[in-house]
Amino acid sequence: MVLGVGTVIVLLGRILLCELTGAEDACVVNNNGSSCVVMLATVSNPVSKLLVSG
Repeated sequence: MVLGVGTVIVLLGRILLCELTGAEDACVVNNNGSSCVVMLATVSNPVSKLLVSG
């Protein structure tokens, strides 16, 4: 599978974020609109839990 440069950067960011925070998984977004969509999708699912560190 051939990955573009943007995909590789997002994957590396995800790996680094997990290593730095000790999280099991991470989601990297490139703007505030994307982060709002991810947050709303997470909060609307009653099973999932969201931890935000700012």
